[in-house]
Amino acid sequence: MTVPVERKSGNIVRSINKFIEDNFSTPNSIDTNFQDSLFDNRDKDLWLDVKILKHGAGRLSETMVQLDVYSRVRGDEDDGDQMGADLIDAADKLHAAMHVDRIQLYDFTTPASPTPVASRVLMVQNSAGKFREPEDDTDVVYEAGVIRRSLTYRFRLPSDASASPAYYD
Repeated sequence: MTVPVERKSGNIVRSINKFIEDNFSTPNSIDTNFQDSLFDNRDKDLWLDVKILKHGAGRLSETMVQLDVYSRVRGDEDDGDQMGADLIDAADKLHAAMHVDRIQLYDFTTPASPTPVASRVLMVQNSAGKFREPEDDTDVVYEAGVIRRSLTYRFRLPSDASASPAYYD
């Protein structure tokens, strides 16, 4: 039996990545790492790491994604992010970009030109049942000259929220 496109974890993760790329912008240059092991942050002052903590959307569970915004703290305000202002600005804009009821689900069979899956969306809903809110928003953490703020989001398909197992024959 073939798995429907809306239940494939690759399509779900790529749809989330596409949403972040399309909707998250900052006035400062920010590089985004979508779990690339070759990503080199040594020359970066501000970057975003996207980590998939759990795959489960489409299987009566949820997909957990951790978004870590990092900023290198060094030098004067002109040369670095001494006061953490760039990090706070970027993290707040990321939070605002993720403050949505739903994210369109795409079919990435052809990665260069994904097609929207009709009437299929991901809900942004935390475990307390609140829509558009992160599961966790960790305050700024300072370590080895870098500050970090983590936002963790929980994504589900509407069918995952259904009590009926009939969706999953």
